[in-house]
Amino acid sequence: MSDVLREIAALKRRVARLEAQDKFEFEPWTAWTPELYGSTTDGTITYTNQVGFYFELDGLVMIYLRLQVSTIPVAPTGVLRIRTLPYTTPNSVNNPPIYFSGRVNLSAGYLTLAGNFPANNTYISLVEYGDDVSQALPAGNLNTNAYFRISAFYRIG
Repeated sequence: MSDVLREIAALKRRVARLEAQDKFEFEPWTAWTPELYGSTTDGTITYTNQVGFYFELDGLVMIYLRLQVSTIPVAPTGVLRIRTLPYTTPNSVNNPPIYFSGRVNLSAGYLTLAGNFPANNTYISLVEYGDDVSQALPAGNLNTNAYFRISAFYRIG
């Protein structure tokens, strides 16, 4: 049986169980603290806003976060990421991409910012996109007053 068919069968069992109970097993929003860091050197970043909330519903995690950089006493290096996701992502590339509002310096030739949930991790990879090009967002592009606001979901690993 393929992975997709197994996933469909598991979802059908969950829906049947939930319909039988006539309720969804739902936890209220829980606070968490997301943070920006560089993949090579973490750096030291202070925030004007550093807020995160999540809830988990039957193996699916909904997250909301808001980060606004105040100062960067020690610059991060490598590529820029957001860490401390509340749950590990599955060992799969089937998590949806993240599109969000943000204010950050993009490299020349790049127009928009998005994110990915790498397989089997607890961080978000930030990616900049241009006309037929994409690359991980260089940590050196982070500046004071950079702003990130994300609402997204992913499956638990």
